[in-house]
Amino acid sequence: MKSTIYKYPLEITDEQFIEVPIGTEFLTVMYQDDNLFIWGKHQVKEVDIKKNRKIVIVGTGNVFDDSDKTYIGSVQRRQFVWHVYEGN
Repeated sequence: MKSTIYKYPLEITDEQFIEVPIGTEFLTVMYQDDNLFIWGKHQVKEVDIKKNRKIVIVGTGNVFDDSDKTYIGSVQRRQFVWHVYEGN
């Protein structure tokens, strides 16, 4: 089956939901032109059913509950570093 990769904008906030096709595999997170994005790969289908997925962003040194979270990547912007997870 064929796949495609899309990018989705993120905000620097503790938690947010983004709508992506079911089965999306998050690949990486990074800045592009001063904006934060997450890239996800999913199989190409005739009809893509979408699902909201929870994204959690944690600043270095902050305490958070890491149960049921999957690490996606870390990004740096000036003196700040954020760690991005998919949460449940």
